[in-house]
Amino acid sequence: MKSFEDTKTEITEFLESPNLAMLMEHHSQSFSNQIRNILKDIETMIEEPEDQDTERLCGIAELSMLTDTLMKTLLENATSDQMLDDLKNVCHLIYNYNDNTQKDNSIRTKCIFIINFIDGFVSLREAIQIIRNLKTSTEQLTKFNPPSFGLSKHYIDSIYGKDQCEE
Repeated sequence: MKSFEDTKTEITEFLESPNLAMLMEHHSQSFSNQIRNILKDIETMIEEPEDQDTERLCGIAELSMLTDTLMKTLLENATSDQMLDDLKNVCHLIYNYNDNTQKDNSIRTKCIFIINFIDGFVSLREAIQIIRNLKTSTEQLTKFNPPSFGLSKHYIDSIYGKDQCEE
């Protein structure tokens, strides 16, 4: 399991990458700001665990906007494996933040949906690649026809024909 610092570093790199702006178009700035607010809130909760009742930088409306943006991005854009990993990290961050602060069931449900969607999408993409490889291998195998196969087929046909005659 990754530490918070490792996750924070990965998410910060993602937020600073040019891929985010291309992926989310006009939502990238507000998305980045809200994720940075979540990271600041988590750091505050780690540094001052006894001060849990303070006002949070991200409320339910902001978390809902983030999850909606993630869902829209996933449904509209074919993304790379790295981008999917980054989006999944962000979703885990939102999920954990929600569980420790807002405890909103609709945010939790959206996060679980997004994580399962990404996992299913990656699995489906892998299955498609395996099927393509299998199809190529099968096509090559069907073209493979050494002379001994022809002799064996003739031999089997002749045995089958003899059995038919005996009945």
